[in-house]
Amino acid sequence: MNRDWHRQHVLGQHASREDRIAWHAEHARECACRPIPESLAVEVAQRDAASAGAGAASAADAARVVPGNTAP
Repeated sequence: MNRDWHRQHVLGQHASREDRIAWHAEHARECACRPIPESLAVEVAQRDAASAGAGAASAADAARVVPGNTAP
């Protein structure tokens, strides 16, 4: 667990869905101490794929957003 990252990136209780998606996408890259919630996993994967430029996420990024996957 990346405690420093967590201290610097607190997700508020009333965060918007877009803020939650952005937080979990960054969390998957920086810490990944827990899986992305299934309710957001598809949107995080789509966001990452779109930001990859060619529309395809790397294998490492794709593995991070599989619901239930805790491997960094």
